[in-house]
Amino acid sequence: TGKLVNKNRYEVSINETDKDGKTSQVKITFKRDTSAQVKCPWEWMLGQWKVTRSDGTSADVHWSKPRADADYLIGKWDESDGTKLTELVGWRPDQKVLVANAHGANGQYFGVWFNRVSAKKMSGWIRILSPDGKVKRSRVVLERVNENLVKAKNVDETDGSVVTSTFTRVVAAAEERGPGRRL
Repeated sequence: TGKLVNKNRYEVSINETDKDGKTSQVKITFKRDTSAQVKCPWEWMLGQWKVTRSDGTSADVHWSKPRADADYLIGKWDESDGTKLTELVGWRPDQKVLVANAHGANGQYFGVWFNRVSAKKMSGWIRILSPDGKVKRSRVVLERVNENLVKAKNVDETDGSVVTSTFTRVVAAAEERGPGRRL
């Protein structure tokens, strides 16, 4: 016999008889795994951001949610070398990973796999195919300093070189004034 105890637990009782005729009851409990974080724990970086890197490059990126109930973003990247990329960022609750894939012209792309994700910090790896055809794979850590500032560190897996990045939210003049204020 079996019964649903609550939405996360089902109990089954089995009467069994061994080869000597002795009977016993076995109780089995099935529990739903509720450990999967359904919503992404990372606080999404929405709006316009300026990225400056220690290697002298920079980018402008705008992330938006396509719908209010979406747990993924679309990013539009404009790199300082003139390349443009479109990115899809999403949370995979069953794997507890945040994945980002971006593509540009001439096969250029980057793919990021964050396998340690919390509200203020993520880490994982990134693979980049640059416009010149070079592939780079790095370990990456992003850490939110505050709502307008995020720091990143990429460590190249081949030579150990480090590139740091600073993501700064671009605040529009209307946002700086606040509601109901005039210039």
